[in-house]
Amino acid sequence: MLAFEDCAVDGIAETDMTAVFILRVTSDDLVARSRVFREFVFPAGVT
Repeated sequence: MLAFEDCAVDGIAETDMTAVFILRVTSDDLVARSRVFREFVFPAGVT
């Protein structure tokens, strides 16, 4: 999502969770067309 570069990621969850993988083309389309998706992915005020 950042600069079109692949990167490996790791994560640790303190509670049960579900991870979802979506294709980049799908993500780009949702960011372009859905305010709700943008607000979910890029919440205001989060640093």
